[in-house]
Amino acid sequence: MDEQTGYVYFRGGLSATERDAVLDALPNLTAVIHHSPTRIQFDAWRPAALAAHGRAFGPEWEVRWEGDGNGRYDVLVSGEQPNPHLTAPDWQLDAPFTVDKLQEIYLWGDYWRSRVGADDDADDRWVQPQIEAALSYPVAGDKDKPLVRVEARQYRQAGIIRLTRFSHLKAAEVNHG
Repeated sequence: MDEQTGYVYFRGGLSATERDAVLDALPNLTAVIHHSPTRIQFDAWRPAALAAHGRAFGPEWEVRWEGDGNGRYDVLVSGEQPNPHLTAPDWQLDAPFTVDKLQEIYLWGDYWRSRVGADDDADDRWVQPQIEAALSYPVAGDKDKPLVRVEARQYRQAGIIRLTRFSHLKAAEVNHG
């Protein structure tokens, strides 16, 4: 198994400005997921506004945040290299993780132009019969690549998967094999 060491940093009680400073200091973030109990939305990085709960990710880092409803955020940062900017006394560094090789996870939905056709200027959307809303991903849709997948790494401690870090979204072909 192609394993490496993973680092997970945590800090609670950050203001929105402090959370944003953490996000802005990490290189190459490419996508963000906003989530609430009733909605999940994928966007390209950097959206105009961030939801109270979400995650931003790129090839090197993932940042997750959870708002407490009072303007403060718990922030978790994960990556495969130590980050000297997150070693201040206020940040907690968890015990090292074992990180598995890169995996690909298919996300919900088929590219809708490939199924029903659409005007060239229509927004890209993916549909899933079990979900009553169109899905949107910050990737270019294509009738030859109608699916979306995320590249991810699993972080383990004592053999138990503790988190999955997303690194990249991309369009994917249907695997008939």
